[in-house]
Amino acid sequence: MAVSIKTRGLIVNEALMGEQDKRLVILCVDKGRISAIAKGAKKPGGKLASQAQLFYYCDFMLEQSKGFWMVREASIIESFYGLRKDIEALAWASWMAETAQVLTVEGEECNDLLKLLIRGLKMVTEPQLSAKMTAVTFVLRALAENGLQPEVDRCVQCGASLGIEPSLSAMAGGALCPECTKRFIDSIRMNAGGMYTLRHILSVPPETVYKFNATEEIQESLFQFATRFLHNYVQKDMASLEFLKNLYF
Repeated sequence: MAVSIKTRGLIVNEALMGEQDKRLVILCVDKGRISAIAKGAKKPGGKLASQAQLFYYCDFMLEQSKGFWMVREASIIESFYGLRKDIEALAWASWMAETAQVLTVEGEECNDLLKLLIRGLKMVTEPQLSAKMTAVTFVLRALAENGLQPEVDRCVQCGASLGIEPSLSAMAGGALCPECTKRFIDSIRMNAGGMYTLRHILSVPPETVYKFNATEEIQESLFQFATRFLHNYVQKDMASLEFLKNLYF
């Protein structure tokens, strides 16, 4: 017997199935990550053609039959249209979405993560903010809220105070004092501003977490740390990071 549910969620991935259909990955408030087929989503004038789009936040009617979820109806709440007009914002948003996808589990609610992601997608196109810093902030905060928070207050190896020239190491799991830094080849030197920025990202209320700027040096250092720290969890290459590399390098 088919099972139907109503849920609210964000499309974080889409892939073609044949000539007319799409397979969507939806992060649902109450159901976690769901893969669902949108029949006719590539067909001009199809029932779901205008709703089954990457980054669309919708109310969905889903039906499960024979082990597969099908999208029966979708009503758009937010389309994040600005992302389609800015290739850099789109690239950073794609990294955020792929990170959210790998951090969620089917059947487990992800309301807090979804709220964090939606705020980030709104901020990533803000001209007064850095899209790069917004994406890095999301990744670090999302990892922390998934139980993967780096140690930032003292040396993760020996427990000593960090001194004036600490480093960050994804392999070690956080900050290192100058002496322990020598033992980790992935260590990234951080200045006081960089450590302050990282502590800010990990500690402030989610409503204000994106509302700051940082120097290019701090942004790059935290980006390098975030990508390595995330890779330790994911243990595979991420398509969105390849997109970013091709765009910037």
